[in-house]
Amino acid sequence: AVVSTQSTGVGLVVQCKVFDIARRKPKGDEPDIQPKRNEETGMWQCPLCLRDNFPELSEIWNHFDTSGSCPGQAVGVRVRLDNGITGFIPTKNISDSKVANPEERIKINQQIIAKVTRILYDKSTVDLTCKTSDLNAVSAVAKDVFYDTEAAEKLKKEKEEEEEEEEEEEEE
Repeated sequence: AVVSTQSTGVGLVVQCKVFDIARRKPKGDEPDIQPKRNEETGMWQCPLCLRDNFPELSEIWNHFDTSGSCPGQAVGVRVRLDNGITGFIPTKNISDSKVANPEERIKINQQIIAKVTRILYDKSTVDLTCKTSDLNAVSAVAKDVFYDTEAAEKLKKEKEEEEEEEEEEEEE
């Protein structure tokens, strides 16, 4: 798929499907890796993949040092837009509240609405955000070539009329 401003302009709101959780693999000599113990369960948690079912501390070190079974720290989600272009949503742009693990909010194959924040023409991909605050601020955003402005205005007018009728009924 070719990235063009017509199909994926910055600020454009698009529908996309999640196809992968992007992860950063652990490096063997990372000094910041400090496993945490859950005092209630007594189990240890990997600080990277957040798996929390290790009965012994040594099992965590084995998890990302020797066995290589740690998938790594989640850094975002990879999506495919309806036009076939792939995109990336960094963890910080998944929600207005802090997200440690994207899998708590977004599932593989889930359809989501996102806003294009950057186009990487050389890689034929886009960066996106699906924060509520970013999506609520799209009223003046350009719509794609398939956006049905007439139908949207009609729906908006119908909704306003329904709300007015409900208010009148409540006043009676």
